[in-house]
Amino acid sequence: MASKEYPYDPLVSYLFSTKDNDSVWEAFNNEKKLHLELQNAVLDAYETLDTDEQWFLDYLLFQKISLREMGRWISMPKTTVARKRDYILRKLKRKLKYDPIVRKYLTYSSSSD
Repeated sequence: MASKEYPYDPLVSYLFSTKDNDSVWEAFNNEKKLHLELQNAVLDAYETLDTDEQWFLDYLLFQKISLREMGRWISMPKTTVARKRDYILRKLKRKLKYDPIVRKYLTYSSSSD
């Protein structure tokens, strides 16, 4: 999958215009790099799912189709659709749990709070 393009951010243009503060600029670059690495790790884990599971998550999470409507499409009760969704998300979580980039992000996030 291709990397996602982000919309214009006024903070970025401000940082480009004021390169005097190197520490702020360096912190911004490090966070941006970590964010892109994290995004790629999640996309890699997503691509390891079966095609049916990718389709399922795409419609439920990204296309915002309700559980009830999805159940009607595939002739399955809403509760079963929810269980299937939860199973796929647990599967993704297991794949990402030990990924070094995800662990780095989680420790970075918790230390900055």
